[in-house]
Amino acid sequence: MTLTELIDTLFPPGHPNRPVPAQEAILRHPQGLAWVLDGPGSGKTEVLTLLVLRLLYVENDPAQSERIQPEAILVTTFTEKAREISRIVLVTTGTESSRIAQI
Repeated sequence: MTLTELIDTLFPPGHPNRPVPAQEAILRHPQGLAWVLDGPGSGKTEVLTLLVLRLLYVENDPAQSERIQPEAILVTTFTEKAREISRIVLVTTGTESSRIAQI
């Protein structure tokens, strides 16, 4: 699956929550650490969750030669609401809930 296919699967064209160009630019971040900083309600949690899905499911990604194991990914959020949104999306897309740690 490519990143475009992942986005199209989760957010078909015309979907109201489809990532905007600035969010897609973050999703296409080539390598290394990604710092997403924006105001409330801007879609940070959704972008971070999609970035995790990219690491888990996108094959032949220019930024990585193979998919990343869930145990190798660390995502931090500042609110329980953001953590819960991410957890729900990851679980509903097939990530085993036992692999999602809460601190």
